[in-house]
Amino acid sequence: MDDPRNVSWGDGSPIEFWADSPDLLCFDPMALDFLAEQLGSMPPLSQDALRDRLIELCQNASDMAYYQIEDFSPGLFRLDLHDICKFGSEEEDMSDEEWERSQSDQDEVPPQYFAVDSAAILIADISHLKQLTQVLTPEQYDLAMAEDTVLPEINEALGGPYYALAMPCSELEFDGDGTYMIRKGAIQCVKE
Repeated sequence: MDDPRNVSWGDGSPIEFWADSPDLLCFDPMALDFLAEQLGSMPPLSQDALRDRLIELCQNASDMAYYQIEDFSPGLFRLDLHDICKFGSEEEDMSDEEWERSQSDQDEVPPQYFAVDSAAILIADISHLKQLTQVLTPEQYDLAMAEDTVLPEINEALGGPYYALAMPCSELEFDGDGTYMIRKGAIQCVKE
């Protein structure tokens, strides 16, 4: 398995990560403790049941959103950070009413927008999410911001980079704290 670039350190470069399932969770790293607690209290679940439980969590937590990769086959995926849209931007023009509808469970549509307070976004394959929250604790995350050996160790513990971390770039819509979404179809397979 090649070592993809699963971290963008603020230069706007695309992020790459491996996925075994089409189901991703996009979230603020500040949610790591909450997710570890929630996942730790769940019994072993099938992929579909886990996805449904995480979608329920997204309904009540503004700092995470569900994303599904279309036409999925396991492999290496890439996200161009230009495809992360800020709420209210011209690129992703949506009225307040449309946003409320996108965040509600009335249409059974998972929340598409998520809030970021830590100026970073984590994207994770949900089939590896529980293990990710066990090895990437908030303390490990803070350490990773200071030492470049931590994230490769996390990749190794997971059996590969089944997550990606994006830091903001002033030249993009993803420029720090705010409310964002990832455009539908933006996460593309680059290698099966």
